[in-house]
Amino acid sequence: MTDVKIPLVISFFSYWALGVTTSYIFAFPLNLGTQGVWFGFIMGLSSTAIMLTIRFHLMTKKENHPS
Repeated sequence: MTDVKIPLVISFFSYWALGVTTSYIFAFPLNLGTQGVWFGFIMGLSSTAIMLTIRFHLMTKKENHPS
């Protein structure tokens, strides 16, 4: 349990900076309502999954091949 800071930052950025912002933009300025909120949620969740998957692969690659 030593690697918690970077995943925390990734999750915070994805959910709050991307997810909430895109939810607001889709829901209000683009007039999509609740469907826009769900689009924003999907954007935040997807970006979290992509970035944490990349981080996982980088961390496991580093462990398997010490330099």
